Amino acid sequence: MTSTTPSPTSTTPATTVARPVDWFEIVTPDAETAKAFYSAALGWDIDHMGGPIWTIEAADTRGNITEAPEATPTAIPVVQVDSLESTVDAVVAAGGSVMSEINEGPMVRWVHVADPAGARFGLWQPK
Repeated sequence: MTSTTPSPTSTTPATTVARPVDWFEIVTPDAETAKAFYSAALGWDIDHMGGPIWTIEAADTRGNITEAPEATPTAIPVVQVDSLESTVDAVVAAGGSVMSEINEGPMVRWVHVADPAGARFGLWQPK
């Protein structure tokens, strides 16, 4: 995990167009309790994807529940962008920090970043 928190020297926005939050991740040490809660409270359809990950279908957005035994429970909003690199540069220039390396999947690339107060969020880009 990499954390970089430079002094904000620029307020130039990213050269990419960010979209609304279109994915979210719920990280929890107890996936069974989380699945039961969100299904009962919000009516979400939750299916096992494999390993410690369950997918969520929720109206106009989707997400997942990830079980991580040592994790502090958290919800992470994720936004699609045109360029991860440009958007990460803009986050850092605005005083935010990089919380993970850029990850590569078969169809997408993603990274976790944080605002100046430490609130974590994700960025993703289709390949």
